[in-house]
Amino acid sequence: MESIRYRYHQENAIERYRYGGAGRLLWGGIILGSRTDLHVQSVTMTGHIYRDVILEQHVHLFRGAMGAEFLFMDDNARPHRANIVDECLQ
Repeated sequence: MESIRYRYHQENAIERYRYGGAGRLLWGGIILGSRTDLHVQSVTMTGHIYRDVILEQHVHLFRGAMGAEFLFMDDNARPHRANIVDECLQ
């Protein structure tokens, strides 16, 4: 439960601005106490795009570097739960 105490520390938070308008995909990762770059895509997110843009280009690189210690978490958004995404992560 130690990590819960640090959840709201400034180095673990990124300020967000809510606005109306076109959709954007924002993706970033936390790895070994650091954050990855924030990736911004101006597309409608589908399971295929999530697999091709995020998993294939970014997540697989980290999985290869981490090996058995790799733990991938998402927020259960519909594109994250597509069958092609599950197959890609196996």
